[in-house]
Amino acid sequence: MDSSTALDTLEQAEEHLAAGRIESALNLVDTLYGEAMASADRGRALALQAVCLEQLERGDEADRLVADVMNEEGDDLVFVRAAGLAFSDFDAFVHAEIFLRNLCEL
Repeated sequence: MDSSTALDTLEQAEEHLAAGRIESALNLVDTLYGEAMASADRGRALALQAVCLEQLERGDEADRLVADVMNEEGDDLVFVRAAGLAFSDFDAFVHAEIFLRNLCEL
């Protein structure tokens, strides 16, 4: 999958989330793992995945995901900025707080 296809998939997942098709949105994001994506797109994907998990009442899994990814990606400022903005765009303030707490611990 090239970067434009990955971006298209990410945009489709966001559309599914907005339409209330949460499981479908999560499945689309899951297809992006292992794909070469720009830092900003990886940040958006993290936020989208965490929001989907939360809406599917899998909040503990979302919390672990954010912590684990921040340990891996926390030194990539483009990723961090994109993820933070995406959490805000999705009104995912609980996960934005977890995200920031993990960022402060790096």
